Amino acid sequence: MTAPLLADLRRARSSALLEVRDLSVRIGHHDVLSGVDLSVGAGRCLGLVGETGSGKTLTCRALIGLLPRIGAEVMRGSITFDGRDLVSFRQRDWNRLRGREIAFVPQSSLTGLDPVMTVGRQLAETIRLLDPESEVRTRAVELLDMVEMPNPQQTLTRYPHQLSGGMRQRAMIALAIVGRPKLLLADEPTTALDVTVQRAILELLSSLRQATHMSMIIVTHDLGVVETVTDDIAIMYAGSTIETGATNDVLSRPQHPYTRALLDARPSARAGGARLTTIPGQPPGPGEWADGCRYAPRCPFVQDRCHEHVPQLTAIPDGHPAACLRQEELVHD
Repeated sequence: MTAPLLADLRRARSSALLEVRDLSVRIGHHDVLSGVDLSVGAGRCLGLVGETGSGKTLTCRALIGLLPRIGAEVMRGSITFDGRDLVSFRQRDWNRLRGREIAFVPQSSLTGLDPVMTVGRQLAETIRLLDPESEVRTRAVELLDMVEMPNPQQTLTRYPHQLSGGMRQRAMIALAIVGRPKLLLADEPTTALDVTVQRAILELLSSLRQATHMSMIIVTHDLGVVETVTDDIAIMYAGSTIETGATNDVLSRPQHPYTRALLDARPSARAGGARLTTIPGQPPGPGEWADGCRYAPRCPFVQDRCHEHVPQLTAIPDGHPAACLRQEELVHD
């Protein structure tokens, strides 16, 4: 990595901060997010965790202004990034912010890259848009070198289908950091990659974050990924944040029954040859949320009051924030 490029990436990182408070999003007639709370400090990595359908990807799309243009509406809450209220942003505001200050790596590199354009051409178009003062080819090679792409010069001439899954993912990350963003959102960055390539991509993301002081959100359902690269964690269920805190603290002392269930379901948590533990039932879809606690229909600790009161994300003494009416019992269990 070249010293001038590294210096550019380090500049203006100290004030980068994202705070989301009580975010609620409706699409059509149904709330799809309700009660999303999370924070990302400068240079820190947050893991956004939950089953499929919990609202992780939709939360990221709200953070970068990519909600569906028809039928999607932020009903309440705030998204504050570097002192600015993103909820009030118009399209021209997003166009100035997106890519330059907040960047997004989508889940699938096959659909994220244009199949009829070479990697070099895609990088060139992005560089001309987000970094027009750079010499295009030099910058493109620098970016591919930053993401540890083998043979950067040769890769510029290749089409996405000529690259392996890991190389395509590296190309996606290179495109995302063209504008030197303060915050990178990575949606399931290791999906469909084999274990060795997964580790390499995670190590790459960690090294980029440490070198540039870039903040990061990694969306995943893999707790192994969370343990490897994140500083903090936010557990989501049915469109809501139900537990947050430092990664080590949340994973070693879970204070919500859902977080406990996710940890118990890990293959590494079971003895060799034993049947895996599963969470009974299915997560509810939009419009199917239960009254009171949304996890109550699946919770082994449920009480009558859980069906009557919606728990709020609350920190208690000796604990971290969790949305459970029985949190004090669980933290000392």
